Amino acid sequence: MRIKDQIAFAAVIKNSTVSKKPTLNDKQIAVLKTAGEAILALAAVAGVVTIAAIAPNLLNAIGKIAKYSYHGIDRKERFQKRQKVLVRSFYYLKRYGYVQLMKEGDEYVMTVTKKGQEKIWRMNFDYLEIPRDSRWRKHWWVVLADIPSKEYRHHADLFREKLQTMNFYPLQRTVWVYPYNPIDQVEFISVYYGIEQFVTVMEISKLNPDDEEKLTKFFKAAELI
Repeated sequence: MRIKDQIAFAAVIKNSTVSKKPTLNDKQIAVLKTAGEAILALAAVAGVVTIAAIAPNLLNAIGKIAKYSYHGIDRKERFQKRQKVLVRSFYYLKRYGYVQLMKEGDEYVMTVTKKGQEKIWRMNFDYLEIPRDSRWRKHWWVVLADIPSKEYRHHADLFREKLQTMNFYPLQRTVWVYPYNPIDQVEFISVYYGIEQFVTVMEISKLNPDDEEKLTKFFKAAELI
């Protein structure tokens, strides 16, 4: 980012005021440790956004993070410090490839990269979700996890527990099924537990009728299809 653009970008943050309607709720903010994490968390909620649109919400969020409380100084100075923190955090995320910042007219637009998305997943590992399609295609996604129990028993147990909490159906001990594409999330979880070489994901259009009936009943009860 050129010096001229850096000045203009900083001005966008400087001209922002605290939003009275933060996009991140208190529960989400409670797990954040840095302004950079707040930026990524909000980006995960908002998608592709302009900096001017999210800066007020970010100023509100980082004001609730303990390290940015800045007790002992007046309100105006606290606000200015948080603005500077926000600018540095955007630069950090861009420099290390977590986000892309692009100038479109008078606006700066931010998108999260794959590296940034993986960082978001690590931040929110307990709440990891698989996005639904607008309409279920009546295909099944099958996860095959033939993990050597002797060497990787603990990791295999954690992997299965994670799939269970995400509403995968255990068709067999090493076979799990989901109605929407979970490739990115399953890949991330398997790498997280160090068992990615034993995990395969495939899409299947048809299963045994008895299995189809069990799966359909399970996922309808879970309100996923």
